[in-house]
Amino acid sequence: MISDPCCLEILVNMMRCQFDQGTTTRIDITMDTSPKLGALLGVTVTKYFSAFTATVAVWDTCLNMGNEIRLIWCRPFTRAKFLYLILRYTTVFFQIFQSFGSYSRKFSMCRRMANESSIKRFSVRTEVRYTFAASLDHAKLKQLDSCKHWIVTTVVGGLTSLALANFVLIQQVYVLWDHRPRILQTLFAAFFVTYMSSMIVAIVSLRRMLGTVLYDSETFHVCLITSKPIQWVAGWVSQVVFDVCVSVFTFLNAASRPRLLDDKIVSELLRDGAVSYAVFSGLRLINAVLCAFKNPAFLAPGFLQLRLGYSDHFGMPIAVARRTLEAPAVQQSGTDRLKCSQRDYPYLIPVDFSMHIIALRRV
Repeated sequence: MISDPCCLEILVNMMRCQFDQGTTTRIDITMDTSPKLGALLGVTVTKYFSAFTATVAVWDTCLNMGNEIRLIWCRPFTRAKFLYLILRYTTVFFQIFQSFGSYSRKFSMCRRMANESSIKRFSVRTEVRYTFAASLDHAKLKQLDSCKHWIVTTVVGGLTSLALANFVLIQQVYVLWDHRPRILQTLFAAFFVTYMSSMIVAIVSLRRMLGTVLYDSETFHVCLITSKPIQWVAGWVSQVVFDVCVSVFTFLNAASRPRLLDDKIVSELLRDGAVSYAVFSGLRLINAVLCAFKNPAFLAPGFLQLRLGYSDHFGMPIAVARRTLEAPAVQQSGTDRLKCSQRDYPYLIPVDFSMHIIALRRV
């Protein structure tokens, strides 16, 4: 069942175009809606999922605005603060532009094409039909170029948000290891190898994918991807490898330090770190699994497709931002009890804190 009134109006108008009610002149218009109706579910889910992701991004920003003002805006400008602000607000802006901007353009395009269909219903002269068909072909070419530009923007925005989130993770692990240069060098090497692999795969796949893009001007008036590059899964696998590296370094750091199990800040850090890395690895692993299917509806950066894989582009920055804000909140609540030093604050995550270690006397 078609729930979109705009697409329903176009279907009705184009069915009326099959036979002119005012004259006995038949207008040669054919429309095969069976394959288009098969993609209706993906288009509908994409529209509502886009609105959902934008709502979650704005809602999460509003919920954490108090902590953000207290822990980010009121602090001196640092590299960590710059990365956080770029990651947070670039993701929110891009998600709003991606969701509501695309839907507004889709709705206006739907209206214009519906009016053009009604005009064509009353045109009976051959030369008028030829002129109108030529104008429609020119409009389709313009929309196809717009679709390609939109897909390129989507892929670039997704890669940028992932790179920023990875930088934040590297900085957090680097601080956990007491700013050891070898840890930073190892993490940057892992990031460079995995991210460059993802970028190369994205460029190769994007070139092949742009050749399969088409603009549906009959039913849905959206951009569709008809084929999915098989190399796309390799890009997500490389990101999963980076998550494994970060998780291993975090686990080794936790294992090398004495911990008090009944301490609040330690339990909060263990819980927050485990949940965060589970979310990061899970999102990217889901993308890798979905890209293994041949159905282009499961393509991660696909424009107006079933974008379950796109959740990583907004989910990971939100999870990283929440972890960055929650850690100093726990630290501040236990400052008097744990006597945290001021040098713990530069990257908004507790690193070193005084602990009462009871030495067992040998008998």
